[in-house]
Amino acid sequence: MTAQPESQFLLDATVTELRFDGRRPFVVCGLDVLARDGQGALLLVEADANAEIVDVEPVQEWLRGRAALDLNAALELWNMAVDVARTLDLPFRQRGRTADVCYGKLFAAVLPRFAYSGPGEYDGSGYTPIWTPAQYRTLRRVMGDALHVLRVGVPAPASR
Repeated sequence: MTAQPESQFLLDATVTELRFDGRRPFVVCGLDVLARDGQGALLLVEADANAEIVDVEPVQEWLRGRAALDLNAALELWNMAVDVARTLDLPFRQRGRTADVCYGKLFAAVLPRFAYSGPGEYDGSGYTPIWTPAQYRTLRRVMGDALHVLRVGVPAPASR
């Protein structure tokens, strides 16, 4: 498989507002990559009222022990960190047997109709994951690592 130029992935790009660490940067997201500026850093754009929102601050509250895990925010954080890491070639330890099970549980809880393979298997009642101690530790590690990817990869706004 040959690599396609980044511009081909950004044809159907959307502006996304990231919410983490009290920050609200706006980035341009394409298919599994984010737009970069001329120096190779993530491209930050002006605020856009029509932007999609990826709010991962609920995961930060969970990591601090102040809230229950927001499954949607956790899945969004995981996916955004994968895209940022891929775009900027940053390390992100998000794979492995236990991590893959954790991702599958998050996916099934947030998007259950896509998690069932056979016809008629999903009855609409939803799915609530039950974490083993090892899965819980892995999920905390992956979420912490994902936040680190965002902190390293998403530039802080320029001071005025």
